[in-house]
Amino acid sequence: MSSQIIKCPECGHQFALDDVLAHQLEEAALKAVELKHQQALAQAIEKAKSQVSSDLELKLKSLSDQAAEEKERNKKLMVELLEQGKMLRQAQVDKEASALELQKKLAESEAKLKIEIKTKADEEHALKGMEKDKIIADLQKSLSDAQRKAEQGSQQTQGEVLELEIEAILKKEFPLDQINEVKKGVNGADITQLVFDKSGRECGTILWETKNGKWSGGWIPKLKEDARLAHAHISILVAVNPPEDIKTYAYREGVWVTTRAMVAALASVLRFNLYNLMLEQSKNQNKTEKQEILWAYITSHDFQARIEAMMENYNAMQTEIEREKRWFLTKWARQDKQLRTLIDHTNGVYGDLQGVVGKSLPDIAIQEIGLIPNTTLLE
Repeated sequence: MSSQIIKCPECGHQFALDDVLAHQLEEAALKAVELKHQQALAQAIEKAKSQVSSDLELKLKSLSDQAAEEKERNKKLMVELLEQGKMLRQAQVDKEASALELQKKLAESEAKLKIEIKTKADEEHALKGMEKDKIIADLQKSLSDAQRKAEQGSQQTQGEVLELEIEAILKKEFPLDQINEVKKGVNGADITQLVFDKSGRECGTILWETKNGKWSGGWIPKLKEDARLAHAHISILVAVNPPEDIKTYAYREGVWVTTRAMVAALASVLRFNLYNLMLEQSKNQNKTEKQEILWAYITSHDFQARIEAMMENYNAMQTEIEREKRWFLTKWARQDKQLRTLIDHTNGVYGDLQGVVGKSLPDIAIQEIGLIPNTTLLE
């Protein structure tokens, strides 16, 4: 059985009529089934909605009942909680009150204890302060005593050293004189110098006093008294710290005041005058007036001026000698350095020539005077 062929007027596609009818029938059947299915589904949904609504209503009612019951329970619980909170707050207030009372009692006890401790500490501090003050006072006293003893000992030692130095200078400069040290504990000056000439005749006595401390105006009157007791012709005070206006020496109230550096020079001048005085006395033993005139001259301003001139010349000569000595030492050192440089260069030249020429190099005359060693530098 053949099917009728139909051609589409739009696209020109050809298909069988049976296939078209079959397709239409299939679509109609599918639509019928789909409609039936939709109706069944709608009924099922409606039924489900009704069932769900009923269940939901029951559940809502149950939940409402539960909520009411829960609200009642919560209300009771809230009342209980409020009551418990009130009790807890009261307990907290009581606890805080007790703690505050305890803290107050502790503070009072602590304050009382602090007062007692402070009182005791103040007493101990006062005792320790008194003890410390006593210790400090004792230490200060001991230190003051030690310093005073040390100063006294140091001054005494320095004074003894100065005295020994003056004694050594006098013995060295004037071997003909008799230099006597005044023993410790014996009243009087430090050194007595008996002046003798070359014939052994005694010319006079010089009394020496040494002072190493701060200048005191009482030294001169004491030395004058010692000179009267010792029947000394001349008194000399050697001061390490003389008055500011005395740079070398000066004649003050019948006593010569000088420094350590001027001892030998002043002693030479005064000793020479004692020698001349002795000569005049030997020539004019019965001429007391001339002695008085001579003594007046020795203690006069003119005599002092002459001695000052002699001392100035002495100092100038000594300074000039020292300056010339330093100049010659510097000159000799410079010439010695130049000579050494010349020797070194000469030795160098000779060594260079000997290294080139060898042993055939003859000795030069400078070698004979010792400027070049007699050794072969190079073989």
